[in-house]
Amino acid sequence: MYTDWAQVPGYKSKYQLVIDTVEDANMKYVDSSDPRNRGWLSRIQELKEVAIQNLKPSPNPNPIPNPVPLPDPPTLREEDFVDQGYIHLGRGELEIGEKKARQALDINPDYQRAHQLLSEIKETYYGRGWTFFDEELYAKAIDAFKNATNIDPKFKDAHCHLGVIYIEQQRYTKAIKALEKAVEIDQGFKEAHFNLALAYLRLGKFEFAKNAANKALKIDPNYEPALILIDFIAN
Repeated sequence: MYTDWAQVPGYKSKYQLVIDTVEDANMKYVDSSDPRNRGWLSRIQELKEVAIQNLKPSPNPNPIPNPVPLPDPPTLREEDFVDQGYIHLGRGELEIGEKKARQALDINPDYQRAHQLLSEIKETYYGRGWTFFDEELYAKAIDAFKNATNIDPKFKDAHCHLGVIYIEQQRYTKAIKALEKAVEIDQGFKEAHFNLALAYLRLGKFEFAKNAANKALKIDPNYEPALILIDFIAN
C-alpha cells in the first residue's frame, strides 16, 4: 500500500536529515582547531547546500508567461483614409467611400484629395440616379440624387432631377420645393424654371406656371419647351 510519508508525523526526508546532520556537526565542532575537522566540515557544508536545493519546490513546468502588451495600432493619416476610400469607390461601395473621405477631412479639412474623392462619389451617385430614372426605378433614383445633394447641397442638376421625378410621381409640392432650390442656386437655370412651370401647371396654378415659363424664356427666348407651355396656357 502506498504511504505518503510526507504526511506522517515526525517523518523527515533524506535531504532534511542531511541538513540536520550538517548543522549538528557545525555546532559540535564550531570551536575545533583541528584542520582535519575544518576540512570535512567544509565538504559536508556542500552536501547541505545540495539538500537545501532539493527541498525547494519544483518550478512550474508550464509557467504562464507574462503577457506581452500589444503594440498600439498605427495612426492613420488623411492619405490613408483617402486611399481606402478610392478602393471602396472602385468597388461601388459609395457610402463607405464617402465615410473614408470625411474621416480624412476630419484630420485635415483642406486636404484636396479628400475633396476630389467626395466629388467623384457625388458624380457617381448622380450617374446612378439617371440610370434608375431611365429604368423608372424612381425610389432608387431619388435616393441617389439625394445622396449627391448631401455631398454637395449646391448641386443644382440633382435638385432639378429630383423635381422631375416628383412630377412623374404627381408629388407636385415636393417637385416645386426641389425645383425652387435649383433656381435659387442658379437663377439662369432655364430647365429648372421650365419644370417649375410644369409643376405649377399640374396644380392648376396657371399664373405661377406662366411666370416660371417666362423666366425660362428670358434666359433663352427660343427655348421651345417654355414657348409650348406658354401657348398651352394661353389657349
